[in-house]
Amino acid sequence: MGNTPEAGEDLAIALRDLNLHLQRTEIGDDQLRAAADAVRSVTAQLEGSPRLRWYENDTPASNTPVGSMGTSRVSAYREHTLFHGSQSPLAVPFKVEEEHRLDGTVGLVGRITVNRLYEGPPMTVHGGYLAGLFDAILGDTQRLAPGDPAMTGVLEIRYPQRTPLDTPLVFRSWIESDRGRRLLINASCKVEGGDGTVTAEAKGFFVRVPADRLRDGMRKGV
Repeated sequence: MGNTPEAGEDLAIALRDLNLHLQRTEIGDDQLRAAADAVRSVTAQLEGSPRLRWYENDTPASNTPVGSMGTSRVSAYREHTLFHGSQSPLAVPFKVEEEHRLDGTVGLVGRITVNRLYEGPPMTVHGGYLAGLFDAILGDTQRLAPGDPAMTGVLEIRYPQRTPLDTPLVFRSWIESDRGRRLLINASCKVEGGDGTVTAEAKGFFVRVPADRLRDGMRKGV
């Protein structure tokens, strides 16, 4: 039994609102205990079959490319992930699209507004959460390069300015170099409509993993 994206997103929005309300509101013990009981009751009513992760579909043939192992399942599973999931109550909606750069290459642009659930210093996005957002968009960007899939080897982050909460942000990511087994991917974060100042930037070194090795690892659970 599946669900429509709209229904899943509606529930995710409601749960995000609950998380934010709990973070910014002082609530008495009796109210909290009653709310906990209500949440447990709702959880007990949500029956369904186990959701398989994108690589847990029927065992592919030994020559099946990893990138073709059920595009629809990969897309559906992505909607429940930590940094992209429109149906995840933990994710801040992060819309990522392709864009053509001035040098003619294709990169990615992502837009997001981060609320106080992810606050670090006062009125500032937590540096660890920014690092996660960078890793997410860099990981998306490596898919623009032909060849085997790549995994993060090294992630370097700089924070030259504070990144403000409750403010539209723009992330841009592009492949700086492709040296066969290794990819260097860069990214930046700016305030949308601001003066162009970079608030944070990332450099990711990605290492390609042969498709058959990755497939074997999936089967063995390693």
